[in-house]
Amino acid sequence: GLLLVSKDDDVRHLLGAQFEERRVAKAYLAIVEGCPAAPSGEIDLPLAPARSSAVRLKMEVCRGGGGLSALTRYE
Repeated sequence: GLLLVSKDDDVRHLLGAQFEERRVAKAYLAIVEGCPAAPSGEIDLPLAPARSSAVRLKMEVCRGGGGLSALTRYE
C-alpha cells in the first residue's frame, strides 16, 4: 500500500486525483521463494484476499474465478 502525505490540501487533492485516474505508475519489490524457470516474464493471475491467513491484507491467487486482475512482470 501507499500512504500519501501533503502539507497543502490543494496538492493532496491533485495527487489523489492522479491515483484515482490511474495516472501514477507503481513498482513493487517482492521477496520470493524459489527461482522462475525463465529469467524474465509475466504472470497474469487474479488475486483475492487469503481467507485462511491471520494477516488481514494478505492476498493469494484466486483460481476458482473472481478476484482482482493482477499482472506481474518480473526479471
